[in-house]
Amino acid sequence: MTIKYETANAWVRASLPDVPDEYVNAIASVCKSRKGIWSVLKNPPKDTRRALIWHAFKIGSHLVRWGDYAPWTDRVTYTLMRADDSERELFEYMLETTTIEAKKRALKHKKQ
Repeated sequence: MTIKYETANAWVRASLPDVPDEYVNAIASVCKSRKGIWSVLKNPPKDTRRALIWHAFKIGSHLVRWGDYAPWTDRVTYTLMRADDSERELFEYMLETTTIEAKKRALKHKKQ
């Protein structure tokens, strides 16, 4: 049975119950509903702020799973160069938080 959530925030909150609201809101901003099921976008959004959120989420998740920064491409570097200080801080926060949360989830799955 598939649970359908009305909003991306509700889906992210259900998936990651112990994370701060600003993280939930940021991840929800790069989600899309496909046939009633929410998921993170397949490609980065066009605007700098959301693109940095998307890249941080993808890089942090990949780092925990595979142990490297392979998703960090020139595109990420160029986007960071165009970003203002608050967007760079958001990227750092998102990368750090995603890495922490991915490590928690990996440990949880190992224990099961």
